[in-house]
Amino acid sequence: MCRQCCTPRNGGYCGNYYHDFNTTSCRLFITTRHLGREVQLPVTQKQPWWFRKYGEIVDGLTRHEAVSTDGDARVHRYQRVTVGLRSHKDMSIDPHRSPNNLSMVTSSGSSCGGTRHRGSAIRTEEDDGEERRRPRLLIITRRSKRRFMNLEEIVAAAEEVGFEVTALDLMPKAGAPGEGGLTNLVFLPMNAVVVQVVPLGRMEALAMDEYGVPPRDMNMRYLQYNITAEESTLSELYLRGHPRFPEPRPHPRSELVARQGDLPALWDVRLDIARFRPVLQKALDLLR
Repeated sequence: MCRQCCTPRNGGYCGNYYHDFNTTSCRLFITTRHLGREVQLPVTQKQPWWFRKYGEIVDGLTRHEAVSTDGDARVHRYQRVTVGLRSHKDMSIDPHRSPNNLSMVTSSGSSCGGTRHRGSAIRTEEDDGEERRRPRLLIITRRSKRRFMNLEEIVAAAEEVGFEVTALDLMPKAGAPGEGGLTNLVFLPMNAVVVQVVPLGRMEALAMDEYGVPPRDMNMRYLQYNITAEESTLSELYLRGHPRFPEPRPHPRSELVARQGDLPALWDVRLDIARFRPVLQKALDLLR
C-alpha cells in the first residue's frame, strides 16, 4: 500500500520542452524526492505520452504507477496527501527550503530530470607535458527569430580561441526567448561555462535574474554578453532614435510579454567578433 500521494496537474504547458522540466519535472523532484519513491501520483489531465517520454524521470521518483483522477470514481486512501507541486524559482531549487537540503546538484549531479554524463567539465591545462582535449563549445542556433547572422565568423573565432565547436538548432519549438536553450543546462557537467547573448530590448537585468541564477545553482559559471544596437539587424532598417529602438528605461515584465510581437529582442543578431572574442577567451580561461 502506498502511504503518501502527491497530486500534480499534467495539462497546461505540458509538451513545451522548457515547461516539461521547469514546471513539471523540477517541481516533482522538489515535492517527492525525499519520500524515497514511496509516493503515488494521482494526476489531473494526465497525458499518457508525457509519462512515456519522461518515464525514466518519473520512475526515479516513484515506484507506483500514476493514477488519472479524471472520471475515476474510485476512492484512494492515503495516510498523507500533498496537493499540487512545490516550486522555489525558475529551473532551480533552494536547498534551505527543501527537505533534506535538496539542491540542483543533489544525487550525483542529477536533479530536475537532468543527467550529467560527466562529473565536471574538462580542464584545459597541460598534464604531464601533454595538452588535454579542447573543451567543447555548443552554440545553440535558431531557424527564425534571434538568429546569429554571422555564425561562421563566430565559429571561426571560437576555434581560434581554443574550442572544439558544434552549432546546432536544438529547440525549434520553445517558450519565451531563451527558454529552450536554458533547459539544456540540466545536462551540462558541473564547472561548465554558460554564455548567454542578450538581444536588445533592455533585457539585461531580466536575463541575469532568470538565466544567470540557475547555472550558478548547478555549480556552473555564467557569462552574459549584452549586444549593442549596432549588433542587431534592427539597425539595418531603422536609424537610432526610431520608436522601434529600446526606450532608455527597462520595460516591466508584463509589458515585455504584451509587446512581444514588436520587441527588438526578436530581431536577428550580427555579433561584433572583436567585442565578443574576449568573452570567449574568458570562458576558456574559466576552464583552466
